[in-house]
Amino acid sequence: MTKFDNDYKAALRRIVDEGVLELNQRTGVAVRALPGMTIQVDLETDGFPLLSLRKMPMSFIPEVMWMLSGQKDATWLSGFTKIWDAFKDVDGTVAAAYGYRWRSAFGIDQLDEVIQKLSDDPSTRHGVISIWDAAEDLTVPMKNVPCPVMFTLNIIQGRLNLHLIIRSNDMVLGHPTDVAGFALLTHLLARRLDVMPGVLTVSISNAHVYENQMDAVREILDRTSDTEEVRIVLPIDAYSRACGLDPELVGELKSAFHGYRPQPAIKNIPIAL
Repeated sequence: MTKFDNDYKAALRRIVDEGVLELNQRTGVAVRALPGMTIQVDLETDGFPLLSLRKMPMSFIPEVMWMLSGQKDATWLSGFTKIWDAFKDVDGTVAAAYGYRWRSAFGIDQLDEVIQKLSDDPSTRHGVISIWDAAEDLTVPMKNVPCPVMFTLNIIQGRLNLHLIIRSNDMVLGHPTDVAGFALLTHLLARRLDVMPGVLTVSISNAHVYENQMDAVREILDRTSDTEEVRIVLPIDAYSRACGLDPELVGELKSAFHGYRPQPAIKNIPIAL
């Protein structure tokens, strides 16, 4: 198994063994939860963190591209995955779209500014991108309040490191997708900055497993995998094409993973919205 597979199983086991069982009042579903959990992957030495204990949907690829485009309108994304349809308003937009907040919501293109800062001064520690909008997220009822609230980017010894802060993470459905998505983002940004991908750190304020997902959790914990390492080879122009929502890039990126030999998918895992 890969390092990420092992770390993921360890995280699930710890939640099962040590997690506090509480009723989540918003969803009406009980959860086992732990505070302050962190998972770290060195993208250069450990490979790409694509979970192989179950076959992962590749929906994170068009998701990351849509985020990089900075759009709120999810029409393009819906052509590849329906995951965000539940969060769309009647006009087809997602009010708290992550990429929109990266690039437009606060009156500045945060991502472009950080890329420029890192290009001008690779030693800068000012590479902070905010997703949480307190004025809206604390006060305005919305279908989707961002779970990732911020991430930082820095370059150390010619390698781009990304540190993601997640306020709340469904460790069965959300976490593997979030890790894969932000790993892909790190690779794309490293290509844009002409550096190597470095360490991806994911810090979770509330890591939880819903009680109605426990059958899936037990199956994952019983599984092993013969995937030893997953690598990704990006097209040279992947970053610009991703920002431009080139539909052909989705298929190219799906084929860009090498060494991925996943266990069968686990179908019908419940999701609590």
